[in-house]
Amino acid sequence: MDAHFSQREDGQVDIDLGPEWVLVTEALNDCVSSLPPRGAEEAAPSPYWVDVTLDALDSAVASESSRPFIWGNSTLMRLKGGRVEARDEYDDEDIDGQFLDVETLRSLLVRWRRHIVRSAAVGNRCSSRDLSTQSDARPPGVTPCPPPQSAGPPTRSAPRTPPSRTL
Repeated sequence: MDAHFSQREDGQVDIDLGPEWVLVTEALNDCVSSLPPRGAEEAAPSPYWVDVTLDALDSAVASESSRPFIWGNSTLMRLKGGRVEARDEYDDEDIDGQFLDVETLRSLLVRWRRHIVRSAAVGNRCSSRDLSTQSDARPPGVTPCPPPQSAGPPTRSAPRTPPSRTL
């Protein structure tokens, strides 16, 4: 799946999967993001939420749970029929979201993690805010940043779960 990664002025990295995957893109940026966890000392990009999502996805697959494994302000992601469904949280159950394969989501998350780690490492020193290496959809005259160095697979010391929802 083609993915476009862009860096905001504050260093945060967004993902865009293009016009065919608007709901998945919205869910990824809403549920996952490159923001650090609440209480972090720095506002630098962080792979924290990507790691949480990878762990939660693995748990959902292992348990075959259809409950949301990650959610944001208005979207959620869950397993449905063996695939990942990205959906608006407030839609009725009879309205399907967008679906993608588990391995496709996992691959996107690992690629996004590499871009986040790179953005955090170089700060805002990169002259271009376009981090894409998988898409040629760059604005005219913009030279992409060098591709991210392999950050390797995420290291996980202990399983994490999304924070509990309390109202």
